[in-house]
Amino acid sequence: MSRKFHHSLLFSLVLAVTSLPCHAGKLGDFEKSIGKQSDSPSKPDDSRSSKTSCDEDSLSLILSCLAAELVFEIATELLITGGHYSFQRISNTDTTESSVHYRRPGEAVIPFIRWDLDSTRVASNLDSSDHRIEAGYGTLAMGYSQRRFRETEPDDTLEIRQLYGLYRMSLGPYVEFDLGMGSQQVKGQQHQSHFFATTPLLIHTSERFGFEFRPAWGGGIQSYDISLLVKSSYGSLKLGYKALSTRSESLNGPYLGFALHY
Repeated sequence: MSRKFHHSLLFSLVLAVTSLPCHAGKLGDFEKSIGKQSDSPSKPDDSRSSKTSCDEDSLSLILSCLAAELVFEIATELLITGGHYSFQRISNTDTTESSVHYRRPGEAVIPFIRWDLDSTRVASNLDSSDHRIEAGYGTLAMGYSQRRFRETEPDDTLEIRQLYGLYRMSLGPYVEFDLGMGSQQVKGQQHQSHFFATTPLLIHTSERFGFEFRPAWGGGIQSYDISLLVKSSYGSLKLGYKALSTRSESLNGPYLGFALHY
């Protein structure tokens, strides 16, 4: 009788333990989704697509070539002119360039050095802290950013680090557009490394306010950072929203922070 009772008790304990919920947190789900590919769509029937007329193919090819040539010319002009103007804006020893709006110390665009720090509220049990430093001279700059997520219930962390170079283009005295690329490290339950690209856009047409948009892509992760800056001479208060997503998961939320720029 006692042996049957012990067997029944053991079976009940095993059943209770195995039936407990064992869900990964939001950070765990996000990390698992990095680099996952969506289901491949079914291939269309080639029997109908092969019947497209030659005239339509020729017209499409011509339009594509014209569009590609136009985009290439605009991009080349932007790279050369915008990059050269960034150097001109900091080289204020040449007084003959009356059309150049020389950069004043403390401006947020094409800074010699800038440090950003902010905190994002993703969920009631999930926050992130982010800091970024950028140092450069005119057109060329280097940047480093570190974003650390902290989740409770379950207790988990996730860290994303980026080291990258920037080609900074000045579109007039108030607008900066950059092309950047570098290495992205994702550290959580596992350690992953990816190439990533970014194209920040900074618009500071007012002495008191500015707008910045910083998208980035790499390793199956898309990141978007939109912020409004309330500026003083060498610093800014930042109010913004960050969206970090993969194909199936996202970590989004508003943030508050500040930036120091020289």
